[in-house]
Amino acid sequence: FAISSLLVMGLSAVGFSLMWALIDHTGIFDKYRIQEKYPPSDLIRKAWVNFFANLPIMWAPFYIGYYFQPNLEIQGYPSFIELVPFIIFCALVEETGFYWSHRMLHQNPFYPLIHKQHHDFHQVVGISFQYSHPVENSFNILSILLGPALFGKMGFEVKIVSIWAWYVVRIWETAEAHSGYDVPFSPFALVDCSRKHEFHHSQNIGNYGSFFGVW
Repeated sequence: FAISSLLVMGLSAVGFSLMWALIDHTGIFDKYRIQEKYPPSDLIRKAWVNFFANLPIMWAPFYIGYYFQPNLEIQGYPSFIELVPFIIFCALVEETGFYWSHRMLHQNPFYPLIHKQHHDFHQVVGISFQYSHPVENSFNILSILLGPALFGKMGFEVKIVSIWAWYVVRIWETAEAHSGYDVPFSPFALVDCSRKHEFHHSQNIGNYGSFFGVW
């Protein structure tokens, strides 16, 4: 569970980051760019190095998550009717965990020690979502794991493929929120995730949530 989950999340992070890097390079979405400025190239390189350096540490939260995941079903695939409410439930739970941990990290003494690194990006690009302190990265992963654990705790069967699908959706959302583009035909444009998070990075305040802004 831990190794396969780390692979799914890691490959999703690389894939979506490369996709946005290609969009930056080709300029095909320039008309949707929120800010004209881009972060310094050396900071972008540091974000890639930071991502691969954090990968061994990311294994620990997944290992913990395996032991706190009830009703896990390794075999089989979910139906669409099963998958959609599961992902919505996980997104709402993750929104809660992420909001409060993120807001806490903006307070002293946590901000200068942990979260300030992430805010080196005043303008965002796809890979910037992975530029974070290992402690913050662990908080983020645990908030992602919390939804599937609670879903299983409520007595529902949780297929591992459903968990992987949830990981992909979450990485897709956060990579797009950090992309610097407001793409009108994206499903996440419905909740204005890119503009909200661009404001958060440029102003360093507010919009602490992820998906819905329910808090």
